[in-house]
Amino acid sequence: MHDGVRVSAVAAVAENGVIGAHGDLPWHLPADLRWFKRVTRGHAMIMGRKTWQTLPGPLPKRLNIVLSRRAHEVDTGGAEGVVAVATLEAALAAAADWERAAVAAGRIESPEIMIVGGSGIYAVMWPWVDRFYRTRIALAPAGDTYFPPVDLDDFAVMTATPGVVAVGSPAHVFEVLERRPA
Repeated sequence: MHDGVRVSAVAAVAENGVIGAHGDLPWHLPADLRWFKRVTRGHAMIMGRKTWQTLPGPLPKRLNIVLSRRAHEVDTGGAEGVVAVATLEAALAAAADWERAAVAAGRIESPEIMIVGGSGIYAVMWPWVDRFYRTRIALAPAGDTYFPPVDLDDFAVMTATPGVVAVGSPAHVFEVLERRPA
């Protein structure tokens, strides 16, 4: 929670903790991309520079916030819906402002800042995370980016929905975990 706004992490995580390989996902899972779109649409997303660079451009109908110590060097291409910031505080403030404006305009029902990667951003943002949208991928692929070791003991699984396995796609489960009240 930040300034009264829910903070959520969204990640697809393999059995061995892998979340990426060479700037891409190490699996082909269209259902997970649809889940990501549904969960994040209309919200502010905070991501690191490397995650931003893997995208084809800004994701539409969302505020794309790129958190980098060298924000002035982040190439946003002048795209609308993208802001580069150098501090965690600036990222959270921009996201909270966007969320409140989206609620006021009727674009979303409730404010929820989305943390979408990469590994370092998940780690630094974890103390604020109230909800975790996790896709558990039944694979242990090679990779070079891992979800950080975080303590899930104070989270409860609220929903766990097995995904429909298509030909060529791994088994997977869509989960929503919420932090238990202190």
